[in-house]
Amino acid sequence: MERLFFNVFGLIVFSICWPQTEEGQTSGHLAISTLMDGPYTSNKHVAIAAFQTFNGSTNVSITNHIGFSSSYSHSIMSLVADVNRKKLYVFDRYTAAIYVLSNFTVDQIIGSTSWSLLHAGVSRGSVKLAVDWISNNLYWSDPMYRWIAVQSLDNYGMFKILFHSDLELPLGIAVDPIHNILFWADAGSTPKIERSTLSGANRKVIVAKGIQYPTAIVVDVINSKIFWTDANRDTVEMANFTGLGRKIVRRLSHSTFNDIALFQDTIFVTAFFSKNKNQIIIMNKTTGELDNNLPNFHLTHPDVSLEVIAVSVVSHETQPFSTDHCAGNLCSDICVSGPGGYDCLCREGFLFQDGECVEDVGPFHRGLVWSTPTAICVADIRGIIDHVRYIGFNKTCKYGVGTAISYVVVDSHGRKIIYADINSVKAMNVDDMSIIVTLITATESITGLAVDWRDGNVYWCQGKSRGAGQIWVFSQTDSTSYKLVDNLDNVTSISIVPLQSAMLWIAGENHKRQIFRSQLDGTEITVLVNNDNLTSPVDLTVDLDKNLVYLIDDGFVETVRLDGIDHKVLSIRNTSSPFRIHAYKHYLLLTDKNSQTNEREVDVIDLLDVSFEGTLSTLTNVTDIAVLDITTQAKIYEPCDVANGDCEHLCIPIGRNRVCQCEYGFTIEANKETCTSLPLLDDFILVVDWTHSNIYQVSLVNGEARGLDSDMIQKPAGIEYNHLTGKVIWGDTGDYLLQQANLDGTGYEVLVDVGMYHAHPDRMAIDYSTGNIFYTAVRKNVLGFTGVAVVTSNGIHKKIVEYGQNPRAIALELEQGILFWTDHGTTPGVLMRANMDGSDIFTLYDKMVWPNGIAINIKTVFVTDGSSNRIYACTFSGSCSVFHEDPGMHLMDIKLLGDYMYYSAWNKVYITRIDILTKEIVKFADNAELGRLDAIAVYISSLAVPVTSSCSPNNGRANCSTLCLPNVSGYTCACADGVSLLRDGKTCSDGVK
Repeated sequence: MERLFFNVFGLIVFSICWPQTEEGQTSGHLAISTLMDGPYTSNKHVAIAAFQTFNGSTNVSITNHIGFSSSYSHSIMSLVADVNRKKLYVFDRYTAAIYVLSNFTVDQIIGSTSWSLLHAGVSRGSVKLAVDWISNNLYWSDPMYRWIAVQSLDNYGMFKILFHSDLELPLGIAVDPIHNILFWADAGSTPKIERSTLSGANRKVIVAKGIQYPTAIVVDVINSKIFWTDANRDTVEMANFTGLGRKIVRRLSHSTFNDIALFQDTIFVTAFFSKNKNQIIIMNKTTGELDNNLPNFHLTHPDVSLEVIAVSVVSHETQPFSTDHCAGNLCSDICVSGPGGYDCLCREGFLFQDGECVEDVGPFHRGLVWSTPTAICVADIRGIIDHVRYIGFNKTCKYGVGTAISYVVVDSHGRKIIYADINSVKAMNVDDMSIIVTLITATESITGLAVDWRDGNVYWCQGKSRGAGQIWVFSQTDSTSYKLVDNLDNVTSISIVPLQSAMLWIAGENHKRQIFRSQLDGTEITVLVNNDNLTSPVDLTVDLDKNLVYLIDDGFVETVRLDGIDHKVLSIRNTSSPFRIHAYKHYLLLTDKNSQTNEREVDVIDLLDVSFEGTLSTLTNVTDIAVLDITTQAKIYEPCDVANGDCEHLCIPIGRNRVCQCEYGFTIEANKETCTSLPLLDDFILVVDWTHSNIYQVSLVNGEARGLDSDMIQKPAGIEYNHLTGKVIWGDTGDYLLQQANLDGTGYEVLVDVGMYHAHPDRMAIDYSTGNIFYTAVRKNVLGFTGVAVVTSNGIHKKIVEYGQNPRAIALELEQGILFWTDHGTTPGVLMRANMDGSDIFTLYDKMVWPNGIAINIKTVFVTDGSSNRIYACTFSGSCSVFHEDPGMHLMDIKLLGDYMYYSAWNKVYITRIDILTKEIVKFADNAELGRLDAIAVYISSLAVPVTSSCSPNNGRANCSTLCLPNVSGYTCACADGVSLLRDGKTCSDGVK
C-alpha cells in the first residue's frame, strides 16, 4: 500500500511541502551525522538543521537532534532520507549495520524515534548510502568487502551484490532514479568514477584522469550533473553524466573532504581539520565562492562534542517524482524502475530464469569456512563482522568428519571444501556436507594444503624431519598422485598462485627457515625470503589481487611481494600465538591461541587501517580458516591485471577488453598503449603539480599543457629552467636528489644527492655568470643540513648558509651578488638576505607566516605569503608594502618576466599572470585535471638572462680554482665541502679546477 499511495499522491505531497520563500531565496533542512564524544545517553547522533540562502548568504540553525535511545555506542558515518516515505537510513560504523528510522520528519522529537535494523554485517569501513526514492531500494558501497550492493526496501532481507570485480576501494555512491543511473567512486590504486543503470547494466568509467581519492558523490538530477569530493586533491568537482565538462568548483588546501550534499545552487561539504572541529563548508555550486555569511560551521551542544561526519539534504525538491514502474511489487526479490519499464533482480545467491528467481549454487554463496579437530563449518561471510548473528545462530557444521583436522582450503568453482585430517586429504561437497570423499592417504602427517581451482588439483606437503619433507600433487581428473619436490627440511604451509603457475612453501630447520617459490611442477625453485630476514615463520597466504604474501613470523604478521621484495612487518598487535593466516578482500583472518584461556580463536585485522578489528568469539577450537567466494578465485586474468594491460599510463577495463588512456599533458601513440609528450621549445611556464607528482610545461601563447616525459620524477618540489643549457632542473623530496634533464626527458643526470646531507632540496636559482645552482635544503632529521647550498655543473657542492628551520624560496640578484631566501619554519616566517658567498646575513622582513615565493625586479623583491595571501613588494633594505591580495588562495611561487608577474596558489586551479603596471589578470593552465600548483619557472627566449661580470671570466671561476661566489664588493673564492682554501684565497687544497 505504501508504494501505491506514493504513486497516487506523490505530486500532492510535493506541492504541499514546497518551501515558501521570497524570490531568490531558498530554504530547506540538513540531516547531519556526528561522532559523539560525550555521554552515550545524550542521543545526539543526528542533528537536524534548517537553512536559508539568499544571494549567496546562508543562515543555518540547529532545530533538533535525534538518535538511538539505547545506551550502546553509535557512530553514524552515512545517512540519506527518503522524504516522501518519511524514512531516514543510516550506516552505524560502531554496530556495523544499516538502520531505518520510520515516520521521519525534520521536527522529530527525541524519544519518539523508531529505529529498525535493515542490514547487519556491513563492514566498519567508510560505507556510503544512496536511496532510490522511486523504486524504494537502498544502495551502498562497502570499501572493505570491495563491493556495491542493493537491498529492496519492500521485501525485507532481499539484497544483491551488484559489482564485486574491478573494485578496490569503493567509497562515494549516488543514484538518479529519474534517469536510471547509479554512480560510484573508487579510491583504489586506479581511482575512478563509474556509472551503470540502477540494475547494474552498462557499466562504464566516466572519470579516470586527474583523480586521486574521491570520497563522496551527489547528483544534480535537474541539470544532469554530478558533484564529488576528492580528499587528496582538496577539491569539490563537477562533470556531466558522461564525465565531460569537468570543472573544479573549489580547491581548499589542508582540508580532507568526506561527504557532500546539494540543494539548488548551494553545496554543503563536510571536511576534517587536524587542529579544528570537523566542519561543514558552504559554497556556490557554479562559482565555488564560499558563502558570504557562513562559509563554514560546526555543531556544538552544552554536554556533547559533536564532530560532523556526513551531511544530507532533506527536501522534496532533491527527490522529484517520476512514474514508478515497480508499483504493485511486481518482482519477488528486488524491483528496479526505469524510464521505460522495470527490471527484476534476484537476491544474493539466486538467478533470474524463466521469470522467477532460482537458487544459483546453493545456500552458501559467499561463506566463511573453518575447521575444528573433528568438524567442518560454514557460515555467511558477513560473520566476519557480525559473528553473533551470522555464526552464532546461523552456522552449518558437519561433525565427526575427522579426528585431527589441521588444514582446510576451498575450491569455490568446484563447490568443495578440501581438508587434511592427520595423513588423509578429503573433499566435502559444500551444498551437501554429508558427501565426503577421501582423495589421498599420505605416507606421513600432512603439514600444508592447497588447491588449484582451475583444474581441481590438490597440493600438499608432508614430512617434519630433516630431509624427509616432500611436496605432492593429486589430480582429481585421473586420481593420480605425483611427487614434485623432496629432500626438504620440516616443510610446512604450502600455497599456490594459479595464474602465475607458482607455488610457495616454508622449509628449513629451527632458525634457518626460509620461504621458497617454484613453478607448479616443482621446478625453478628459488628463495623468496631467506633466513636472515626471518625468525620462525609458521604460515603464509597470498592476496592474489595485490600480489602480496602475508606470513606469520615469530608471532608477527609480515608482508612481502611475490617477487620477493619489500619485505616488512605490519604495525598490528602481536597476537598470542598465531598459527594460521588467510587474506580476504581488505581483511586478514588470524587463527591463534588465547594466552589466558589457551583456546584457539580467530582474530580479524583491518588491512586498510592496519588495525585490530575484533575476535570472532563464537568460533572455538579452530584449527584453520578459509573463505568460499568464487570472485576471489579467478581462472583468467582481468584485462588490466597483468603489466597494467600493457598500458603505459591508465588501463580502463571494458568487459573482457580494455582501453589505454594517458594522463593529462600526454597523448596516446599509434599503438594505443604508450603515451608521449612533445616539449614546447619557447614561451612556456614550467609548473610542479604537487598533488600528482608531475611537472608540466604550459604554453604562454595558448595555455596548452604538456607533461615532462621522464620516469625519474617522484615527488618534485622546486623547478628551474636553465636558459643556456636547455635543461629542466628540479629538486625531489622522494629521492632527495637535485637533478636535471632535457625538455624531452632525455639527458637525465643527478647534480647532487642532497640525501647525503640528511636533507631534501626545496627551491633553486641559477647563477648564469658561473653556471652554479643555488638551492635551499631542509633537514630530514637532527643530523641534517638546513640552509642554502651551491652546486656546480660538475657536482662540486658547497654549503653557503647553515641557518634556519624550513627555508623555501630563493632568488639571486646577480649584478650585486645578493642572495634572498625565505623561511616558513620560523615564527614569524621571514625573508632573508645575504651575499651570495653567505656573508652579511640579516632578516629583511618578518611580518609573514608562509613566505613561499620570491622574485626580483630591479631594486624590488616580491614575496608571497600563503597565510595572508598577499604579495609584498620590498626594497633591498626591507621596506615592504602590499602589492596584490588574493584572499583564501594559499599563494605559493612567483616569477617575473618583463612587465608580467606569474604566481601559483594551492587553492587556484590555474596560474595567474598580472600586468605589473595595469594589474590586468590572465589565467594559464585552467584545467580540472591539475592538482595543487606549486613551484614555477618561466622562459621566453627573447629575454636576456642576468649575469654579473665579476665571476664571468675563466668559465665562471674568475681567478678561483673551484668556486667563484659573487658578493656586493666583487667575489669570494670557495671550495667544496670539507676542502680548505689556501692562503692565496684562490686555490683549494684538493687542487680541483
